[in-house]
Amino acid sequence: MLYDLAARIQQARSQDMFTQGALGSDSASNGRQTEIEEICRDALHRFIERIQIAPARIEADPTGTIARSLAATVNSWGCVDLSTPAYQKRFAAAVGITTLVFRHTRLETQAYIAVYAFLAICLDDLAVPEDALVAFAPRLLAGAPQGHWVLARFVAHLGAAPRLFAPFSVAAMVSCTVQFVNSTLLDRMGAVRLTPGSLPYVHYKRAINGVGEAFALFAWEAERFPDSSRYLQILPDLCRFMEYANDILSFYKEELAGEQDNFVHDIMAVSGLDAPQVLSDLVDAAVKTVQRARIVLQDSEELKVFESMLEGYIAFHFTVSRYRLREIYSMPPSPK
Repeated sequence: MLYDLAARIQQARSQDMFTQGALGSDSASNGRQTEIEEICRDALHRFIERIQIAPARIEADPTGTIARSLAATVNSWGCVDLSTPAYQKRFAAAVGITTLVFRHTRLETQAYIAVYAFLAICLDDLAVPEDALVAFAPRLLAGAPQGHWVLARFVAHLGAAPRLFAPFSVAAMVSCTVQFVNSTLLDRMGAVRLTPGSLPYVHYKRAINGVGEAFALFAWEAERFPDSSRYLQILPDLCRFMEYANDILSFYKEELAGEQDNFVHDIMAVSGLDAPQVLSDLVDAAVKTVQRARIVLQDSEELKVFESMLEGYIAFHFTVSRYRLREIYSMPPSPK
């Protein structure tokens, strides 16, 4: 059976145009781009139609309050130059995801989320020394100084979480952040050569490399939701939705860039499935998370928050130009 699976994987790789790297400029590349567009457009339309959340034209941070707050905080650190193009993109992404996905929360909470999002994006982008990543958890437990400013700011920032969120949420945010740092270390140590049958590892890797649990819990302020019994029941599904939705909505721009270090390609590598089938399976899985959550939260204030988060999460990916989704999906006209 293992031999048969390996043979199917090899056959899929030899036939799949999606494993050939970045696009070139010849006619073959143009044909491949057209195929990518068609497959991604089909997956995107089915995803949006089935979750019943159309991309909305929502303005991120309409008053500029969160941008000013985040800029003041980052500038106070004295180690980041927000005038550089790279940091401007990280800054804009942090403000965007905060003010679109969590627009239902108080400004104080949004200001907190924006800082966390900025740090997470920086950790994902910057070349944090491997020795600093290795020592992160031991230094955290010992209360010792961290080896890089991003890690030090993460620790300090997590210390302020208890004034906004429930005890369980705070502990989960800390755990999730440690896992995120650990996944960054895993990536730094070199790619793991995936083998047939290692699909559970692929899902594990995806679960720890996106701080999904922290972002899922940011939605529920302790003051507004003192009873956590309802939203905790959808926490696993909300985490999975944010992961799968991001993989679906990111795949088009990643495929055009020839990026293969992602969840879709990892599944392809261990299953022998092609990209259209993997995307179809991810759409099915994402839809099921939404369906289950709506059943659990029916007729509740938590459901309103959940729907607002979904709408904001979809809007964020359509608002940020790097996802290029407007190339394959027609946005509704702006309201007059």
